[in-house]
Amino acid sequence: MKEIKKERLSSIVRDTIAQFFKEELDLPVGCIVSISKVMLSKRATDALLYISVYPEKFGKGVEKRAKMLENKAVRYIKSHLALKHTLQIRFELDLGEQAREHIEKILNSS
Repeated sequence: MKEIKKERLSSIVRDTIAQFFKEELDLPVGCIVSISKVMLSKRATDALLYISVYPEKFGKGVEKRAKMLENKAVRYIKSHLALKHTLQIRFELDLGEQAREHIEKILNSS
């Protein structure tokens, strides 16, 4: 798949899953979830979505709930996007974003 098409598809998948999260993910009060990165396989049949959770204390719980919704997310994508292949979805907690926030806190406290 051409790189421009891949970037466009990544953006569309991110927006579609964000809407899915609004509808399906029950978040605790004060919890914010964002999709920080979408990694598509070479043939765009698999997608790994990295999610960021703020505050961090809700991270593991939100990740667990998101993983339980992976199959439902696949059906949601299938019903909202006209794709040649069914896109398999996996969610992972974005630990890089948490590390960045931790470093930022350390720098600000100095």
